[in-house]
Amino acid sequence: MNDVANNIVAFMLNKEELSAKSATFIYDWIKTDGKEKTRIMYNIWDSVLRIYLPTERPVIFRACSRISKREIQSFTGRIRCAEKFSDGHKGHLLICDTAEYLYYEDNINSSPPYEHSFFPVYDLIRKNLKCPTPQFTQNFYDQYKCEDEYILRVNINKLYDLKWNRKS
Repeated sequence: MNDVANNIVAFMLNKEELSAKSATFIYDWIKTDGKEKTRIMYNIWDSVLRIYLPTERPVIFRACSRISKREIQSFTGRIRCAEKFSDGHKGHLLICDTAEYLYYEDNINSSPPYEHSFFPVYDLIRKNLKCPTPQFTQNFYDQYKCEDEYILRVNINKLYDLKWNRKS
């Protein structure tokens, strides 16, 4: 478990190639429905988020019917993707301005373990495709790129929670 998390972070920091085991984890995460994700998957993301702090600061979104207490959740960098997952504008739209969200990490606590962090899954796949021996195929990338997925350690008190305005 830790070897996968460490390899994912090392790959993003240009320290080593992405291992086949890490690529399989990412592939399984993407292809697995939310209800089927295992505790081990969440533990791996927990480890990654404790040691990885990205340099980019996007605004990210999550559509959900109810606010979940799950500490680690998937977000998207595209509002249209969140709208697609909203099931006809039902429930909540969570918004995370990562620049605000990570203010403490950026300005006070600049070393691991990080309390708040996120991970750009889409960026990992795009970066891997540029490697001499990529673990992911162009077809997989093309199917997945519209989701622009981020994994976020959620602190609901630091997110914007909006209700969708239902379409008539």
